[in-house]
Amino acid sequence: LAPSIIHLAACQDDEKAWDGNVVMKHGLLTYKIQKILDNGAFAGSYEEFFERIDSEMGGNQNPNLSFEGKINPIFNKSRPFKRIEHYM
Repeated sequence: LAPSIIHLAACQDDEKAWDGNVVMKHGLLTYKIQKILDNGAFAGSYEEFFERIDSEMGGNQNPNLSFEGKINPIFNKSRPFKRIEHYM
């Protein structure tokens, strides 16, 4: 079994992730993820999802996207967090 793993980190290795504030109630990355997903309304791919997150971070921290294991283009182009039975 060769899993496809997408790893999204809040910042680069030489940065610190911003913890947020009373309004956000989460760290900056979590806040942006919730905003972009918009209760399931986001219909883009993982690639588009990361691009939106990266563009909305405001330069305070730079998220990091990496892929582990077998690269699966079908999975990478699927909607984030949507269950798909089979990617082959």
